[in-house]
Amino acid sequence: MMKWNDLAGVHLPSSQSLRSFLAAARHGSFSEAGRAVGLTQSAISRQISQLEARLGVPLFVRAGRRVELNAAGRAYAEAVEPALAQIARASARLGEQRGDNSLTIACLPSLGMRWLAPRLPRLSARHPELVINIAARSCLSARTRRRASSMPPSISGSRPGPG
Repeated sequence: MMKWNDLAGVHLPSSQSLRSFLAAARHGSFSEAGRAVGLTQSAISRQISQLEARLGVPLFVRAGRRVELNAAGRAYAEAVEPALAQIARASARLGEQRGDNSLTIACLPSLGMRWLAPRLPRLSARHPELVINIAARSCLSARTRRRASSMPPSISGSRPGPG
């Protein structure tokens, strides 16, 4: 088994390109893979092309709008999928150990810059144990829009506390 320090000179593919590859392998379509991982068809195609260029071998047989793994692609998917699943499980376990001291805020970039950012230092000073994750969203999902239209503006987290 290869040890971590054996990988010092190895340039690994990005996790996004591996996720794109596995989604395309599973769905047999770059369009469907894009929907599954939240990217466009062209972004999936770019990710796959870059991965194939990095590896120096084609991974798919392309037939119109459908793609199918070739022998090299099947072997690579069989090796990569369990490794990514193991990384996901290890990350989830660490996240569980961290406890309920995180707050994730998803908002439009303008709200984040103009309203939220000036208030973050005060929040961090009052709650130094809090891990704050911010995700800028240029558009809200249909589910979020429905929920937001029926609720007053608010920010919520996993722990109630004094405002």
